[in-house]
Amino acid sequence: MLRDPFEHAALVQRIQSECFAEDIEPPADSLGWTEEELHAFFESGGDELPLRFAETPGVPVRIIPAGMRARVFVISDMHCDHPQNFGWIQQRLPASSSGCFDVCVCCGDVSDNLGVLRQALGVLRARFDEVFFTPGNHELWVRKEPPGTTSLDRIETVRRLCQEKRVR
Repeated sequence: MLRDPFEHAALVQRIQSECFAEDIEPPADSLGWTEEELHAFFESGGDELPLRFAETPGVPVRIIPAGMRARVFVISDMHCDHPQNFGWIQQRLPASSSGCFDVCVCCGDVSDNLGVLRQALGVLRARFDEVFFTPGNHELWVRKEPPGTTSLDRIETVRRLCQEKRVR
């Protein structure tokens, strides 16, 4: 629910005043928040984010330690079913660097084989401080699954695998 920035600023100012929270700055992404979400944010002293922005249940929010830089690496279409591709990620991932908090965003198409996917995510987790994964079409294939298995069943299996590997 994006609103006009001027309308948003007026709404924020009104709610801040109502909540005696003029000293609390709203996050830049609050432009899409509902009026109720803005109220909850200011009434909490700036501690309560809308649920959609809060941490995933069971997965704590990671705070980058003071003095560290964040580096974000993005990779997709690794196709680790091919041994040479799997070997590449094992040998060619960028080295960790002192004073850096490294994050990997893996955009899917790792493998349709859950064992290979488990191994590849394990390699990424061993190298990066945090790993985010979005399944691609290969992870949702059900051609090797028992009859009646759907892609929705498969995505739930992949979600549980990610949870097991501490991959978001």
